[in-house]
Amino acid sequence: MFPLGIEFKPTGEHLIVGYLLPWVMGWKLQWDGIVEKQMYGENSPCEPWKVFSDVESGYHSKIEEKGAIKYTIYAFTTLLRASNSKRASRRAGKGTWGGQTGPKKIENSQTGAR
Repeated sequence: MFPLGIEFKPTGEHLIVGYLLPWVMGWKLQWDGIVEKQMYGENSPCEPWKVFSDVESGYHSKIEEKGAIKYTIYAFTTLLRASNSKRASRRAGKGTWGGQTGPKKIENSQTGAR
């Protein structure tokens, strides 16, 4: 949890360089608020409120938008391959997880690489 007045609002670049890369490499993360969850597979829960029911609410990003409060939870998961395919399976229990936004290019501010 963060001290009063501090919020976690990382850029895409910060998420990749500061969290995803160290997680993939097995290094210690800067902050333990990004949880690791198994979201895909036949035996996994498919409802987000079940997957994240044990996540401390202080780790959520809270945004008020158009009169509604929206929360963002950051999590790592391992993708599984769909059977007989090169594509990743998005199957979670009896449903699928779908992205709410399309792909977004993230540029390295030091090298300009995408």
